[in-house]
Amino acid sequence: MVEATNLSAARPVDLHRHLRALLRRQGKRYRRNLKRCRQEFSAAAVHDLRVSLRRLLATMELLGHFLPARRAEKSRRTLKRQLDAFDELRDLQVQLARLVDLPQPERAARSFRAFLRRQERKEIAKARRAVRRFSSRRIARTAAELEAELRERPEARAATDLAALVRRANAAFARVGQLRAKIDPADSDTIHRTRVAFKGFRYAVEALAPLLPAVTPRRLRAMRAYQNWMGDIQDATVLGRSAGKFARKKLDPKTGEQLRAELERTRRRLVRRYLKAADRLHAFGPLELASVSAPPGPRAKDEDDRPHPATPPESHEPVPAPPRHRR
Repeated sequence: MVEATNLSAARPVDLHRHLRALLRRQGKRYRRNLKRCRQEFSAAAVHDLRVSLRRLLATMELLGHFLPARRAEKSRRTLKRQLDAFDELRDLQVQLARLVDLPQPERAARSFRAFLRRQERKEIAKARRAVRRFSSRRIARTAAELEAELRERPEARAATDLAALVRRANAAFARVGQLRAKIDPADSDTIHRTRVAFKGFRYAVEALAPLLPAVTPRRLRAMRAYQNWMGDIQDATVLGRSAGKFARKKLDPKTGEQLRAELERTRRRLVRRYLKAADRLHAFGPLELASVSAPPGPRAKDEDDRPHPATPPESHEPVPAPPRHRR
């Protein structure tokens, strides 16, 4: 656990200014992506909005230390509802992207792709209705309250504030560890739950990274690669479930079994790849602080979670090649 006495070098104006700038930057990105998604529902537009929602959600949860619990929870629920509204559509768009990489009988592949496209059109219609009801006002009010609180925060509180934020991030990491211990290789849902929790921890670490000298760009890239290995398993699992549903309705038994078997082999291969590196989780936490860095510099270019080559964790073990698709 990080004690306030470990942070005597903290410079309060740097801490609070960084947090205010973080909120403004993430709020602006969320509003821009929401506006774009009201105009189009392309895979890129949906992905970018979901990433901005997840980042803002993680930041709000991290900074809940500065707000009454009830107020923070209302904003959290608002962000979560908006995120959930795109779950099915995002899954279908990922499946369509993944489908091109799988060896399948040509006829079955064409038919399956058409099936997914029909499902996608239905989900776009649902998302279009949902996004009209979205409002950013409650989120904006909460962000404004947080900014005001941070602006008025006395310098003397900087060390204890930073220690509290690190403790919250470490509590998120502890939750990831608990879920990692419960992973069942035969049950992809256990890996998915671990991934969702890890994603929240990763975004919290990225929010604090300019203040944590030990959190290097290399470490952040390694965290991203670790998350993506689990994301590949979820993609394969969802694709396999859709393929099973499609095969029962549209394919002859032999072709349907071939399709399901190919997807299951892919899923198992991805699970084995992840499990070989699963314990590298311990390289990412818990966070420790002996001092606080200089004022934050420019943000990394990959702030919007776009694909880039992943750097492996600091280990001499070989690391599987990173997936092309990023989530």
